[in-house]
Amino acid sequence: MVEFVVLRRSEHMATRPVEIDPELLERVRRLAEKSHRSVDDILQEALDRLEHPTEPPPSLVGLFADEPELVDQILDDVYRTREQGLRASEICRPPAQGV
Repeated sequence: MVEFVVLRRSEHMATRPVEIDPELLERVRRLAEKSHRSVDDILQEALDRLEHPTEPPPSLVGLFADEPELVDQILDDVYRTREQGLRASEICRPPAQGV
């Protein structure tokens, strides 16, 4: 069974029937009610997110893309430290207090 919904954004826009699966429409209505927004707003946000997906944040390595020499130095230091058998907790101890 398909329900017809008439969408009208404002008095100046044309009215057009749209076929929407009743279960989908009920989900949209529940979400609109739960978030205190209109069905129109929920549909608009969904379309905006599909048209303009957010990009994932850059990876840590990606942040150093313009600094390959620095990345090489960091990795060299990591490998040297690992060869010496040191752990970060041994290297980064806070200074003793009262000394």
